[in-house]
Amino acid sequence: MKKRIVLLSLLSILMIISSKGNASAACLSVSQYGSVTIKLPKLPSTGTYNIWTRMEVPDSAHSQYKLEVNGKTCFEVGGSTIAPGQWQWVSFQDGNLSSKVSFKFDSLTNNTAKVIGDNRGVRVDRLLLVKSDCVPVYDGSNCQSDKIDTEPVNSTGATEIPPVITGPVSGLIAPSQTITLSPQTITKVVYVVDGVQIPTATGYKLDTTLLTNGSHKIALQITSANGRVINEATTLEIDNPQTAFSHIERWIRLNQHTAVTTSSLIGVVLLVIATYLIIKHIRLQKRLLTFHGF
Repeated sequence: MKKRIVLLSLLSILMIISSKGNASAACLSVSQYGSVTIKLPKLPSTGTYNIWTRMEVPDSAHSQYKLEVNGKTCFEVGGSTIAPGQWQWVSFQDGNLSSKVSFKFDSLTNNTAKVIGDNRGVRVDRLLLVKSDCVPVYDGSNCQSDKIDTEPVNSTGATEIPPVITGPVSGLIAPSQTITLSPQTITKVVYVVDGVQIPTATGYKLDTTLLTNGSHKIALQITSANGRVINEATTLEIDNPQTAFSHIERWIRLNQHTAVTTSSLIGVVLLVIATYLIIKHIRLQKRLLTFHGF
């Protein structure tokens, strides 16, 4: 059965929650860090969806944000059990791993999600609605049925091959000569990275920007036009720029500290310029008052 998902990318949202509790009525507290209301796209079907958030937290004391669905249910997403300083997918509330963030949608349209933050430092950049038990990784593409097989790939017994490129790799690559030497005979390539299947990029290439930097075990299942299946495996050292995040639209992520620092810096510069202009004006007026002609 195909997995049904709705993926939302959020621009520049920094969130955390102070109050605690399970899902309840609409969120009542007013956030000093603001809120964003998103109109959800049309759902493929009604029913209960697991709501996943890709988020990063600064520490265990600042590790939640409020999520209000359809103006009537409030979730405290995250909690102290989240590891700080790294992007991760979360679908639990108030630090309780067994308390899932899920919502039953009775309508395909006119659904909303409101992201609310009232502590500094938490960053949120994606929401993923999944009507299955799929656990998202990387950018969440593994939960999209149109980009990934529903059946797991058996990579046991794969032939170990050396990397085509020596040293660190980045961007889009073809890690196997089986692909590069006869791409016209290939009909399908499936990549399994560290045991997790990820989408295949255009031209049967591996999109390394979906992966974290460092060493990864790559398994390939290559299907040729005559139906022959080749299983290969290799190890790659990934080294992408820290700003790389897949070949999807990149969003600018701001945080409260950066905003305050930038505003303060601009304020100081403007103050210096204003002070200089005032002093210059005073000196000019003084010269005009004391000058009596030739």
